[in-house]
Amino acid sequence: MSDLTYEFRGQMLRSVQANGLAVIDQHTESGTTLPRHHHSDGWFTFLLAGSYVERLASSQRSCSAGMVIWHPPGLVHENNFVSKGHNVNLVLGQKWMENLPADVALPHNDCSWQDGLPYRLGLDLYRGLNQDAQVPAEIVFELLSLCASAPNTHGQIRWFPRVLDWMNDEYSCTLTLSQASELAGVHPVHVSRSFRCKLGCSFHEHLTLIRIRRATDLLKRAPYSITEIAHACGFSDHAHLTRTFKRATGLTPTVYRNQAG
Repeated sequence: MSDLTYEFRGQMLRSVQANGLAVIDQHTESGTTLPRHHHSDGWFTFLLAGSYVERLASSQRSCSAGMVIWHPPGLVHENNFVSKGHNVNLVLGQKWMENLPADVALPHNDCSWQDGLPYRLGLDLYRGLNQDAQVPAEIVFELLSLCASAPNTHGQIRWFPRVLDWMNDEYSCTLTLSQASELAGVHPVHVSRSFRCKLGCSFHEHLTLIRIRRATDLLKRAPYSITEIAHACGFSDHAHLTRTFKRATGLTPTVYRNQAG
């Protein structure tokens, strides 16, 4: 497997790569200049801290914490760091990008986003790097559903009800975007894009909503412990249910049960 990290300069604290993707945790000291260069592969930069000026062939931009930047392959650039920087880079290998559907394409030109969901997905990549040192393809598919072109998904989607029924039936199991794409017979990016267009949320957000609704029902009617309800609804343990339930409702499962009873 080719190394997707060798073209990155500055201090790389750690990196992980698999299946044509790589995530790099990179720090850069204040006053550092990365001279003009380019990369063979396309990549996203999630700027977690610090700021720098990026000079391109005919323009320049100021980059600060909270930005997400897409760099297409071959983009010539120079970075001058104004302050100590910390960023996470997501590299998409050429072969990986070639396996994307023909109707899913990342921009040919560089572009950027400020904060919002693309940045939150970058934070998820960083947390995943801290936890289990893997490249979470599910997060990459979610990111591409926001940043890549795709067919219009506002019309009828024949496979969508089938995926919703599957989620309603199997919510207690570990369900993934990749499994949903196999059931639908389309690429995971299309599944993710369709959920956002049809329901206004991601696949995983909708799955969490189903689980919270089921937990709410059991808390009202069933004499099970919180741990038993957590496992029955697809949460890993008591703490996972409590954390997710409180974020969604403002109450812990115990308080909700007491008030509902």
